[in-house]
Amino acid sequence: MLVRILLLPLSLLLLQACSQHDPRAFMGEVEYQQLVQTLTPYVHKKPEGIAYNERFSDRLKPYYARLQAATEGQLRFYKQQDSLHYFYYVRRDPSSLFEHYLGFGGVFTKNSLGQITFLELFFQTPRLSWQQADQRGRLLFEELLQKGHAKAYVGNRDYIKTPNADFYYNSRENRWDYTENSSWKFIQEARLEARQEDQPEVPLDAQPEADPITAL
Repeated sequence: MLVRILLLPLSLLLLQACSQHDPRAFMGEVEYQQLVQTLTPYVHKKPEGIAYNERFSDRLKPYYARLQAATEGQLRFYKQQDSLHYFYYVRRDPSSLFEHYLGFGGVFTKNSLGQITFLELFFQTPRLSWQQADQRGRLLFEELLQKGHAKAYVGNRDYIKTPNADFYYNSRENRWDYTENSSWKFIQEARLEARQEDQPEVPLDAQPEADPITAL
C-alpha cells in the first residue's frame, strides 16, 4: 500500500507532462493532420510493387491517407526541442484479429519548407490494447525527451518489439533491416541468390510474405 501511495504522485506528474505533449492541444487541425499524413509512410508497409525509395512520392498520398484513416493513425505525443522533433505515433494493426495497436517513437528534422530531411525510429511496440499503447507510450516518450533514446527498454518485449538482436532501423533507407547476425538473414540471402539465378532479375523490393521485415 505504501508503495502505491509513493508511486501515485509520480504517475500524476507523468500524466501531466505527457498531456502537455498532446499535439492537438497546441496545433491547429490542419497542421496536425498534415504532420500525421507526413509520418504515416514511415510507420506502414509500403504498397506492393513500390520500391522503398518511392514510398514518399506525392502520387501515393491518397493511398496513405486512406491507410491512415483505416488504421486510426494518430500522433499521440509530439515535442520540438531545438531542431529535433520527437514523436509517438499510434495506429491499429490491421493484421490482428483483435483490436490491437502499435506504437512508433522517433525523432526527425525538417527543412524550411517543412519537409522531413532525416527520421530515426527508436522503437516499435508489440501489439497492445489502446490503454497499454497509451500508458507505455507515455513512459517511452518521456525517455526519448530525457535521454534522446529508449535503450533502457530495448529487450523488454512488453514495451519494445524492435529494435532487437535481429532487426535495427536503417535510417538511410527508412526501414527496419536485418542486423549483421540476424537469425532471419537467410531470407535476404535467399532473395539475393534467387535474383542471380532468375531472369529477368527480381526487383530489389520484392519480399516474400513470410519475411518478418514486412510485418514490422
